[in-house]
Amino acid sequence: MKDTIRFEQMNTAMFLRGSYDTAIVPIGSCESHGDHLPFGTDALIAHELALAVGSRLEHTAVLPPTYFGYSHHYRHQPMTVTISQDTNIRLISDILTSLAYWKFKHVLVINGHDGNIPAIDVASRHVRELHPEMHIAALDAWWMTAGNLLPAGTFEAWNGSGHGGEGETSLALSLIPQFVDIDNARG
Repeated sequence: MKDTIRFEQMNTAMFLRGSYDTAIVPIGSCESHGDHLPFGTDALIAHELALAVGSRLEHTAVLPPTYFGYSHHYRHQPMTVTISQDTNIRLISDILTSLAYWKFKHVLVINGHDGNIPAIDVASRHVRELHPEMHIAALDAWWMTAGNLLPAGTFEAWNGSGHGGEGETSLALSLIPQFVDIDNARG
């Protein structure tokens, strides 16, 4: 069996052989992104970005995505599943603490959902206090980073950053095209 960077596909022998010291933690949510994108868009995109980054690094494991986040502000949309910020902070803290226990020294959190940003900050600070040897970085808003890299006027509305908008749809078409129903996309 070939070794992998995907933590969920590893076994004990692969993990021990890999000398892993870096982990990438993708975090998302499950909520409506319009009629054309799946509920899990935020987690799916974060995971694909994590796999792309992880494939360029040595001794790096990419954790499976966390599909639930704080989405209370989108509960008016069909089928939003949300967790409380307290639960979100605990979930992220517990993941980071587990990684610290197994001697991961470097952690990158790749977030796909705006509601998770405060929880990532609180959890990361808490875990760093307990494990100062661990370096934690976060790409907490890929949509802002991507928007800043594009020429002005690339997208019509909100610089493409709208929920289920041009930027998110473009990235979904690139990373998870099998889940995009572009015929149902609308303005």
